[in-house]
Amino acid sequence: MAELTISPDEIRSALKEFAKAYEPGKASTSEVGHVVDAADGIAHVEGLPGVMANELIRFADGTLGLAQNLDENEIGVVVLGEFGGIVEGMEVTRTGEV
Repeated sequence: MAELTISPDEIRSALKEFAKAYEPGKASTSEVGHVVDAADGIAHVEGLPGVMANELIRFADGTLGLAQNLDENEIGVVVLGEFGGIVEGMEVTRTGEV
């Protein structure tokens, strides 16, 4: 089997190119959680520790929800729209909009 070798100069060059292309203004973060369970238009969500009361929450299918019951480990979200596609394990994100 052939041995791969990378010289220090190649590593240095690659790091310089990466650093040169970095644009700090384009970096962003977001809180992402997941649906624990969903029934009757209410979804219980974990993984959004910074969510605010009445904040809009976006489900992976684009449906919006309204954060209502803020518990320490999970939040209750009223689904605003078609409820049929909201399933356990679905990813949800904060919008930051109240």
